[in-house]
Amino acid sequence: MCPNSAKNYKGQTCYRGQTSSIDLVLAVLVFMFILVFVFSFFADQLAGAANMERKNRMEYAALSATDLLINSPGVPSNWEQNLSPLQTIGLARYPYELSASKLANFTSMNYTTTQGLLGLDADYSFSVLSSSSATLYSIGSLPSTTNNSILITRHATLDGQPVQIRLIAYD
Repeated sequence: MCPNSAKNYKGQTCYRGQTSSIDLVLAVLVFMFILVFVFSFFADQLAGAANMERKNRMEYAALSATDLLINSPGVPSNWEQNLSPLQTIGLARYPYELSASKLANFTSMNYTTTQGLLGLDADYSFSVLSSSSATLYSIGSLPSTTNNSILITRHATLDGQPVQIRLIAYD
């Protein structure tokens, strides 16, 4: 320890508050390296969270759409006879009992129109399968990749026979 004078008791010169420029450059480089690592880590986490949020929204929209289709007759309830006043789509005569005429009209409608009526902002594929897995009705196309897709499967009846409703939402 140096007293107030510039030399210590052994006669050595004391330098106070001096650092070499190499120490400073190394400290700044280490700090920048750590900062870049932390920011890249958080950027990856943020991207993953955004993707998860998008997938959750897509799943909620797909569940809501299938619920609407199999439980509601639509507004107006006889929309299959005249499409012009259609406000809300629905394929049910009664909850979980589908109408063949509504299914035929729905699957022959314009894809973009049905997408809007279902409240989906993602692309979708809708199909009704018989108990032997034969496709009875379908609209939309299947995704080429399944990286970000949601499959919703529901069960109902059509003309007294059990059917499976599949909706795949994807982007």
